[in-house]
Amino acid sequence: MFVTFWVGKGRAMAGRIRLVELSAAVLLFSAVALFGQDTPASCAPKPGVQGQPAAAQDTAALAKATQNPVASLISLPIQNSSNFGVGSYDRTQNVINIQPVVPVLISENWNLITRIIQPIVWQPYPSSAAGGQSGFGDMNPTFFLSPAKPGKLIWEPVPRL
Repeated sequence: MFVTFWVGKGRAMAGRIRLVELSAAVLLFSAVALFGQDTPASCAPKPGVQGQPAAAQDTAALAKATQNPVASLISLPIQNSSNFGVGSYDRTQNVINIQPVVPVLISENWNLITRIIQPIVWQPYPSSAAGGQSGFGDMNPTFFLSPAKPGKLIWEPVPRL
C-alpha cells in the first residue's frame, strides 16, 4: 500500500484518478493469481495421524511446499521502492513491482515456472515542485524449466539485480 500526497487544487482530481488506476491494476493482478491457483496434491487435506491433528499436518505440508522453489504454488510478491531526492525540489519517486510467480505443468515430468516483473511508476516532474506522471514500466518476464518431481538436489537460479 502506498500513499501519495498532492499539492494544489487542480491536480487533486488527476491524482485521485491515477491512484484509482494503480489500485485497479494491483487488484487485477491479484485476481488473476488467486483464480488461477490450484491446490497441489502435497497440500490437499489428509486424514489425521495419531497424535497430530489434520490441520497441523496441512500447515506443515504448506510450510514445506513454500520452501521448495519448484513447488506447484502461485505466489504474488509486491515490492514498493521509494527513491528520494529526485530533481531540484528533492521529490520522491515511487515504484511498485508486481511479481507473480506461476508454475505450469507442461508434461508429467516437467514444470514451466513463469515470473513476470511489472513495475508501476510514479515519476515526479524534476523541475517542478508539484505534479508528475504515473504509468507502467518495462515488463520483465523470465521462464524456468524444472523437473515436476524434484530429487534430493534442487538447482535454483540466482536472479540478477
